[in-house]
Amino acid sequence: MTLRSARPRTAVATVVHHEHEALLGQVDGLSASSWPPDLHVVLSVSDRELTRNRLPIRSDRWETTVPRLQMPTTPCGWHHRAMIMVLDEAATADVDVLVFLDVRSIPAPGLLQAYAELASEVADGSPAVIEAEVLDLLPPGPLGYPVSTELSDWTVTCPDSEENSGLDACPASFAVPTRHWGQVRDAWKQLLADGSAQATPAEAVVALGGSPVRALLPSVYRQHPDATTARYMHGRGDQLIDEAPGPQSATA
Repeated sequence: MTLRSARPRTAVATVVHHEHEALLGQVDGLSASSWPPDLHVVLSVSDRELTRNRLPIRSDRWETTVPRLQMPTTPCGWHHRAMIMVLDEAATADVDVLVFLDVRSIPAPGLLQAYAELASEVADGSPAVIEAEVLDLLPPGPLGYPVSTELSDWTVTCPDSEENSGLDACPASFAVPTRHWGQVRDAWKQLLADGSAQATPAEAVVALGGSPVRALLPSVYRQHPDATTARYMHGRGDQLIDEAPGPQSATA
């Protein structure tokens, strides 16, 4: 048995709606992981460039799939539905651990390994969700974030509350043993149906009588909101085009 096959098989699930610079930063972070994922499921929400396979997000170190979701005509609450959909898709694969990463999240090099090891420890018990510390980052440099080095030098001590408002409703990252996902999903959907718009998978576990598990180290890094404004535009020199309000700029 090889070392790779002896590890718990892990799927990373991500939801993307035009946040191309952030997605490329996340893929760079996955590449630097001590245990890269076995599968990266990237849900394309009305994202033409991503759906048409125009983004350089694939790797020979893991499999990448890109399911699609049409943006609802009434977009309120769509992100929760998309999160459940992408995790359902990942759970159909032959994996032991499901890891959700918000598109702005970059895993520290040891995060996936820590998630997988903790998930293996709790898989035979009551339903569990594993969370990690979230550290906010400064705006990216011209070449993005240096994920091959320590990102702690880029962290913000006191993140801007306005820029990060509402982020708690969509967790930056969590992991769940695949065998627990059905119960966690159903409890989470019930909380949302009951009007708990801010409900999280961790609260679903509490509703099931369990407790969230905390991964003390390592952390997940949340990219600055500026990383969500650049889209990868095929046919324009394969550049990232800044779509933030104001004059447009391009980053190579």
